Amino acid sequence: MATGLALIGWRLLVDRSAAWLINANALAAVTVLVTASVVDLGAVASAWNVCAALEMGKAGPPLDLCYMGRLGPSSLVSIATLEQHAHEPRLRDRLTYLRWERQTETADAQANWRLWTPRNARRLATVRGMFGTKAPRLRSAPDGRRCTG
Repeated sequence: MATGLALIGWRLLVDRSAAWLINANALAAVTVLVTASVVDLGAVASAWNVCAALEMGKAGPPLDLCYMGRLGPSSLVSIATLEQHAHEPRLRDRLTYLRWERQTETADAQANWRLWTPRNARRLATVRGMFGTKAPRLRSAPDGRRCTG
């Protein structure tokens, strides 16, 4: 929206035609759409949330682990990073559960040649480098586990 307003202002200042304005707006729209199709917005959102949570510590807003879990493989590396920095045992256990769930789902998808992606292969290699492939030891959850681990 700001780009469109800036282009309108530029058109008025430089005395460009309406066709130029339409073409410039179309180019801006295509640029945004191409960028959004190349960048994994879920990974960007989860990385930003984890960065903000780590910087603010306990003073910041609570992290929505349900949302992080729903992002699927996009949040795998971010959850693993947060797990490495978690000091509280209960939080660490919840993050370990979420990370392992995402890690096994991603590994299963990567085993199918139709679902394999280079992005998920890179994510899986990163997390396996951090934690390995062995299943983690989790605390018992007699009431079951929800989306928060």
